[in-house]
Amino acid sequence: MRQSFRSRQKVRSASCIPRGTIAKDDSRGWRLLALSGDERKFHNRITDLYSHRKWGYMGREVQSHSKPRVKVAKAYSSSIAGARILLVDDFAEWRCAIRSKLETHARFKIVAEASNGLEAVRKAQQLKPDLVFMDVGLPILNGIEAASRIRETVPRAKILFLSQNNDRNLVNMVLNDGATGYVLKTDVGRELLPAADAVLRGEKFVSSQLRV
Repeated sequence: MRQSFRSRQKVRSASCIPRGTIAKDDSRGWRLLALSGDERKFHNRITDLYSHRKWGYMGREVQSHSKPRVKVAKAYSSSIAGARILLVDDFAEWRCAIRSKLETHARFKIVAEASNGLEAVRKAQQLKPDLVFMDVGLPILNGIEAASRIRETVPRAKILFLSQNNDRNLVNMVLNDGATGYVLKTDVGRELLPAADAVLRGEKFVSSQLRV
């Protein structure tokens, strides 16, 4: 019996589920691509995914007029073993891509995902992650406010923003407010792992396109 159009759409919009369960056709492709170790192909595909996505719950509403210079930490390849990560983004396929990338490295463990800021706060309070990958534009509660609440209740958690917003004032603002890193989504293919390693060591990391 053929699936209805609505049923097919529901399957295609499902998130990437861990422990071998493939909830959408493309999740297997992401996993195989990450396992292949071909950084160039992964970067190109994740950049293409971003470029065809319309983002923005925050848009240009969050701005800062302060212009402190951002100190950029040099990235290294080491990290604390088994870092527990909370992945927060409203785009399921993006979360799937990031999960597939991280799961090829034993030093990272995805403990949960969240699709909005309020859910992220609740899961952070419950699971106490070492690192939170956070988007800026999230539904219900934006990423900046969610990050602030997480730092209040889980002060040891590091916050690394993964965002399309390249406003340097915004970047400086979130770093001054306590975030430990900011990576543009177009740079994630190359800079995700160095950024994660750096912030887990207590250093700050900023995308190469944003460095001043």
